[in-house]
Amino acid sequence: MTVEVRVVNTDDFVALSRALRKYGSKEFKRELTTGITRATRPLKKAAKDSARSRLPSRGGLGRRVARTSLTHKRRVTGAGAGIRIEAKPGAVADPYRIDRGRVAHPVFGHGPIVFQSVQPGWFTDPMQKGGPAVTKELLQMLSRMATKIASSI
Repeated sequence: MTVEVRVVNTDDFVALSRALRKYGSKEFKRELTTGITRATRPLKKAAKDSARSRLPSRGGLGRRVARTSLTHKRRVTGAGAGIRIEAKPGAVADPYRIDRGRVAHPVFGHGPIVFQSVQPGWFTDPMQKGGPAVTKELLQMLSRMATKIASSI
């Protein structure tokens, strides 16, 4: 399952990517990676908190979903520049289905598989709610980095 947080002005990412390739040092690349990690950390925490509060605690579904591995992938070149946050299957088999409001589980732990409805949006709601703040933080970081790169040229 993937939710993309897009920076509205992807031209900034493209320009930064070109500058990093041409003038960049490991320091600038490290700063970009650190900034992205720092910006996405609150979204990941919000998704895990949402899973604990929205999903059923009886049977431990909320706790299991909150243990789901959330990763971010960054793409700083091309028209698709942006950051993707993904929920990986692991603690639960299908976090995407659970986000849509359906859980598959065996009856009494061993019987036939049944589907149960749960409150949807444990992942997408916090991502959409926190997306604008992350976008703002990333744009500020890009502006700071562009200033540093311009002064180092």
